[in-house]
Amino acid sequence: VLSTPGTGFAVSANANSGAAVNFGNIDPAFATRFAPFSAQRLFTPIGSNITDVSFFIPGSTNAAVSTGFGVVFSDVDLNTSTSLEFFDSLNSSMGVFHAFGIAGVNQSFSFLGVQFTGGQAFSRVRITSGTQLVARGNPDDDMVVMDDFIYAEPTLQALQVVPEPATWALFSFGLTVVGFAARRRKR
Repeated sequence: VLSTPGTGFAVSANANSGAAVNFGNIDPAFATRFAPFSAQRLFTPIGSNITDVSFFIPGSTNAAVSTGFGVVFSDVDLNTSTSLEFFDSLNSSMGVFHAFGIAGVNQSFSFLGVQFTGGQAFSRVRITSGTQLVARGNPDDDMVVMDDFIYAEPTLQALQVVPEPATWALFSFGLTVVGFAARRRKR
């Protein structure tokens, strides 16, 4: 599920639609600024440069986790401005990873993908797309849009329950009672 602190999302028109491509509908200058990596459909948040991706079991409302996620970006200019931040099921950050940028070159591509191993899994990814908003009249560099997303199949996360001290005390008491009962039975 995608969300943004902005006002929504925009998907670019494709070359066969007859409409302006590459967000030329937002600003005509953008038609030559971005390039699609695959069949022409670029994606951007509106009113923000943040996109949050939360994982669910496909076709359900059951929260899920994944172990890998990647994005193809178009027009990353700065090495520290476009990133993926991963969050575990308790909403704690698991790290921030940055896409490689190519300053001053429009229609360039950057891919950033992260795979977690060793039982680590995330429930949310925060995508930061550049430093500038894709907005009419914005001539600034480092406007970044997204093309393809790739991710590992979402799965249910096994709950990791750590017993409270009272539970341990009750468990110990129960073992003691069972031990005495078994000893008594032997006699």
